[in-house]
Amino acid sequence: MKTRDKIIKGAKDFLLREGQAGVTVRAIAAEAGVNPGLVHHYFGSKENLIIALIDIEISVRRLLSKLGLD
Repeated sequence: MKTRDKIIKGAKDFLLREGQAGVTVRAIAAEAGVNPGLVHHYFGSKENLIIALIDIEISVRRLLSKLGLD
């Protein structure tokens, strides 16, 4: 799995398990098994990472809807 994908998966897993409280770049990086600097490298900030995660989820839901699988 590519590093960017690991970070996205780590953010999703962390948020699903812990909720919004306690979300930090370090916590997401630990969940993903990467250095916190890589989160900043790929996304620039925690907020940009969360936006990317939401965009991915919306895209998946749209695709499923178009396929009639929603």
